[in-house]
Amino acid sequence: MIIEGIGFERPSPKEADYVRTVKQIVDAVNSMDSDAPYHDWFAADPEAKAALHIKDGDYSPELSDKGALFGGTIEKGKASDVRINAADGKTGGIFTEGPGRFEVCRAAVTLSGDSTGIGGPATGAAVKNGGELILKDCFIDAWGLTHYATVAERGSVLRVSDSVLASHGAPFGKDIAPPTGVMQTPPPGLMIDGNGRTHCTMTGSYSYFDRCLITCDGWGALSTETAEGFAYLEANDCRVVTVKRGYGAYADPGCHVVLNRCDIDSADMAVIIGGQGELVLKDCETRCGTFGLLFHSVAGVPEEIGRARISGGCIKSTGPVALIRSDNVKISFDSVRLKSKTGVLVHSQVNDDPLATPSGDDPYGIDIDFRSMDGAGDILHEDRDRDMYLSMQSSNLKGTIKGAFLSMDTGSRWFATKDSEATLLGNVDTAQIDAPENVRIILHCSQTGKITLNSGGTLEMICD
Repeated sequence: MIIEGIGFERPSPKEADYVRTVKQIVDAVNSMDSDAPYHDWFAADPEAKAALHIKDGDYSPELSDKGALFGGTIEKGKASDVRINAADGKTGGIFTEGPGRFEVCRAAVTLSGDSTGIGGPATGAAVKNGGELILKDCFIDAWGLTHYATVAERGSVLRVSDSVLASHGAPFGKDIAPPTGVMQTPPPGLMIDGNGRTHCTMTGSYSYFDRCLITCDGWGALSTETAEGFAYLEANDCRVVTVKRGYGAYADPGCHVVLNRCDIDSADMAVIIGGQGELVLKDCETRCGTFGLLFHSVAGVPEEIGRARISGGCIKSTGPVALIRSDNVKISFDSVRLKSKTGVLVHSQVNDDPLATPSGDDPYGIDIDFRSMDGAGDILHEDRDRDMYLSMQSSNLKGTIKGAFLSMDTGSRWFATKDSEATLLGNVDTAQIDAPENVRIILHCSQTGKITLNSGGTLEMICD
């Protein structure tokens, strides 16, 4: 028997005016408390100096803190076997600014002490203002509050291969009072802890990591910040680890994060997609202490759409594989193994974050595409402000569907494990839907009726 779906035209995507500058963001946050001193949490300490300062592609001894540099060889456009150690939070490792290319091989950089800002000379290795920094076979270990291992900003390029990057932050956890400064800890809506990120790409820059170990104690391993239009982060054949808390990677609005063949072991999320960020996850083996993917929006732009394309590999999560909190998203799962301890593959909900973006008029909604998939788990739609659309192509789903619009091609099957309710788009043969005895499926469609399914469950068709 063929069931006919309803005639329905879903909302079209709208153009999102999401480009924000660092200054605009800092001004907006400071305006929330006009009595407090103005604070720019992006700005590096003006007294910071790097052991190896590169200006326009050349080593600058007069700008460098040579007291923190031990051994190694420095040549034109290249440094090898340098060892850098500093413990004051203001002395960093390698800082490249201005046009020009500089390569560092076999460096060992160990830094400690609380730091300020994002990037700048106090970083383990940072590149700024159109420079290109290449790190090969390097070791960078950063300790202390908001002390970054690597940063790329202001139209620069960072390339890291065969290296170890680690950030530890300051001690955190039970019975330790967290820092109170702006952006010294993650926003509460992220549901994580820590006070240091290992890497950050921002403001029109590109970062590439190949065959690296990237690890943090808390907050985040591979992070992005304000793109100012576009920023790009790519990791290939890397191991990404968050030890106590935090995410493996983050894609902010305008930021594009691509992870190929990576091993991700995250204490919390594998990746967070904020607003109009984009994620590509290909052939990655992923283990997550909370959610596989977290989508949210706090930029106040209702038209934003977060995007993720997951192909191959496996995501194992404790909570839902994808948690969507008051956000428009488009997710494609293609030939991926999804495993959730809670038995939930996708869960949408209203975000309780006070900074959550309102849905606006006629929101785009949530697109979930399963392609060549065998999924076991539930699809739960609880965001009352927007619709969810689940499309199955050559896929099998064994689990509950609650509240979604459903479309299936002729090569797809759905076996409902608990009472379910969905709205049908397009046509489907009743042989493609099944449920065990005492399980009821309510399907909103273009006809009415009730049938008993092959495994004893009931399919009730309702024409609204």
